[in-house]
Amino acid sequence: MFHHPYRNGKKALKNMNNNFVTDDGVGDRNMMIFDCPPPQTPYAPKEMRWCVFESIGWDLDLDVLRDFFLSKEQSILDGCEPEPDVAPQAPTLTQRLRKYNIFQWEDECSELTKLRKVIKKFHKEYNRKVLHDNYRPEGKTLIRAWFNVLRRGEKIGNHIHSTHPHSYLAGNMVITCDESQTIYCHPLYQLEDGYKFYSNNKPGTITLFPGTVPHFTSVHNTDTPRITLAWDLTTLSDPGSVLIPL
Repeated sequence: MFHHPYRNGKKALKNMNNNFVTDDGVGDRNMMIFDCPPPQTPYAPKEMRWCVFESIGWDLDLDVLRDFFLSKEQSILDGCEPEPDVAPQAPTLTQRLRKYNIFQWEDECSELTKLRKVIKKFHKEYNRKVLHDNYRPEGKTLIRAWFNVLRRGEKIGNHIHSTHPHSYLAGNMVITCDESQTIYCHPLYQLEDGYKFYSNNKPGTITLFPGTVPHFTSVHNTDTPRITLAWDLTTLSDPGSVLIPL
């Protein structure tokens, strides 16, 4: 379900053409854009666009990834202390996101090597579509990546991955889900009635978006675990996190 609100006669949310031409001709794409028009006074926000870019159709074995992450869940819960300040809006598994990196386990699950290459490829595609290939990150692009498991009655509340001057891109991937949604909010209109993009979760969907875009999930209402991956892309070192070159 897409929600297209208006304010002062101008669209703040745009649904772009789903049928982007991909480099290899495989998969579907969908882009939603939050707009902020040019300022008319010195105090108005600067002109800005925040693009939420979804992709599906990658050659990844979701059953293998599902089983692998479920097998890792208890060891992370037992072996890593939660950091409630890191993700207070999420279950305790997510609060351990800085203590490990899913790509440390590539030797145990070859699908993770394939996934990292997919994210690297989609990262390049994102910059081509959004910035017309006019930007190259300075330094090596690093990834911080973790997994989330939601069970009946759980959700991930509204949050932002980063707001500092070096904020870059965040992402997620749906492994398993039953009728759940990820809701993205306009960064400048975050009130209850603000502009939102409701993404109906589909297994295999990979999404990239600026780390400054607030987002949250619907309540998980079935007995099948909802398994997703999430990550941050950055060029900065972070002594408190496990970062791996993308």
